[in-house]
Amino acid sequence: MMRKLLNDNRGFTLTEILVAAGVMLVIMAGVMSLYLGSQRTARVETDFADVQDNLRLALDQLTKDVRMAGFLVVGEPITDTSGTAFTLRTTSPFRRYARITVPDASTAGTKTFTVYSDSMVQRFRPGDKVRIIRPPNQEQPGEGVVGAALVFDVSAIDADVPSISLSGFSVGTDYAYAAGDMIVRVTEGAPVVSEIRYQFNPNPANSLARIVNGGVPQVLARNLTDVTFEYVLNDADEVQTVSVVLTGATSPEPDPNNNIPRRTRTVRTNIAVRNI
Repeated sequence: MMRKLLNDNRGFTLTEILVAAGVMLVIMAGVMSLYLGSQRTARVETDFADVQDNLRLALDQLTKDVRMAGFLVVGEPITDTSGTAFTLRTTSPFRRYARITVPDASTAGTKTFTVYSDSMVQRFRPGDKVRIIRPPNQEQPGEGVVGAALVFDVSAIDADVPSISLSGFSVGTDYAYAAGDMIVRVTEGAPVVSEIRYQFNPNPANSLARIVNGGVPQVLARNLTDVTFEYVLNDADEVQTVSVVLTGATSPEPDPNNNIPRRTRTVRTNIAVRNI
């Protein structure tokens, strides 16, 4: 019996080959269909996660800025309001400031100030540009003195004391600093009061932009389908709360025949203005 089987040299018929090939094609088509579907779903899920991350980061930046609106500012904290844009005014666009508790009364070119806490010290780095501003407005001690410098460099920090050392003072000038004055980080050449503009741009990418003092726009989020700002005013007609709604969408799926819809994500919050 075994010898008979070993001597059987017959092959497959054409019909058997065609049937086997057909079965394999059906199996491969099913596998490819599952693979492509999974790939499209994974791409959409990735896009959706990116949308959520963009919205969350944009809302976080916007919230921090609105809370600093009106900081050491005379006048309205938020102006030029509309449903898709507004401008906030602050002396601290970086949100880095420290309250002086013991001023340096010397008239040297470098001064060391004791500040309220070590956490305030850690907001600064050597080389930062700063101004010293007196609450409750943007008055700068020394601004009435001819030739007195008003922008200084952080030369050293000490979180243990805690203290911040500044250089660049006009030697021999008595700035008459007092406890409660604020050290505020600024940009070289920037005005005392900075303006930060939030604006929805339908073109080119349906983006939310942050623009500081009319400079280059910083895009915080793209592929937005809706941006809405609403405002609650106080008795002095100043904005005291900004209501924000941001809606983002995943990128359109390139295959028009797929059945995976474009997904959207909406975030909303109410942000209180603290400095009014």
